[in-house]
Amino acid sequence: MKELKRPLKSVADSINYFPTTLLAFLLLNWATRQGVFMQDAVPSFGVQVLLYIAVLSLIFIPLNSVLVANEVELIYRKEFIECSRTLGAGTWRIISKHIRPFLIPQLFVIFIRDFIQTLILMSHLGILGIFIGGTVFKKNLFSSSTASSRSGEWAGTLGMWWDYLWTSYPWMAFIPIIFLTLLILAAKAMLDSLETVLSSEEQVLQVKDEGIPESARAGALLPFRLLYPNKE
Repeated sequence: MKELKRPLKSVADSINYFPTTLLAFLLLNWATRQGVFMQDAVPSFGVQVLLYIAVLSLIFIPLNSVLVANEVELIYRKEFIECSRTLGAGTWRIISKHIRPFLIPQLFVIFIRDFIQTLILMSHLGILGIFIGGTVFKKNLFSSSTASSRSGEWAGTLGMWWDYLWTSYPWMAFIPIIFLTLLILAAKAMLDSLETVLSSEEQVLQVKDEGIPESARAGALLPFRLLYPNKE
């Protein structure tokens, strides 16, 4: 674990100090427009989709790996882990019975945060002319050739219609902006609610109520046990 955490932490720190949008733009501009597998031809739609996913994964995986490793390390420091080892619990049982119930809620938090960051990054890339599936050139309302998204997703639509903000048709760019904003706000509301539940749960678990048995408190204060109704 420590041998893998050090290089991943170094990569994650270097990515944090470099603008994510610029890094993704440079990699995707080189991969999808200049071509990786073909020097004189643009990659196909499927290849460009895979390259888009691969570049975004390459950016987010080191960051998420470090976050998950830190969460697991914090759980390993808890007293009940040492008690389980003393009673003879193996590594697999500790992971499946003790670490997983604590780690899954944090994975939900990390997933929603990455979802929001990915939407924002895709919007920035769309404005910069990097679309999922590649770019085709079509004539616009003014009979001039302009870059268009082959997949027609929201970020690509935003990039296609971004220039219309400075014309007499600004509402065309507002449509993808509104939809993306509503989706990001919905994800942010889910994230805030989840963090509120987790923070209140941690605060209550830290309270030492001498009059209430530990078994009663532990069974009543974990809302995420609803995910495991058949397990104690």
